[in-house]
Amino acid sequence: MPDNIAGKRKQVAIFLIDVLEAVLNEQVKAKLISHDAAKYTLDAVKDQTIRQGWLK
Repeated sequence: MPDNIAGKRKQVAIFLIDVLEAVLNEQVKAKLISHDAAKYTLDAVKDQTIRQGWLK
């Protein structure tokens, strides 16, 4: 059972990172944030998901 929960947690994390990346890309295209700020934010979120053990 814990493997199933870990697998679902990983799937959700990947999905949410993809959504965040899409939103950040739209913000960059609209020139509301810089490319560097978007990259920094996405990298920080990815790093945190790895630290939490949701992604490897």
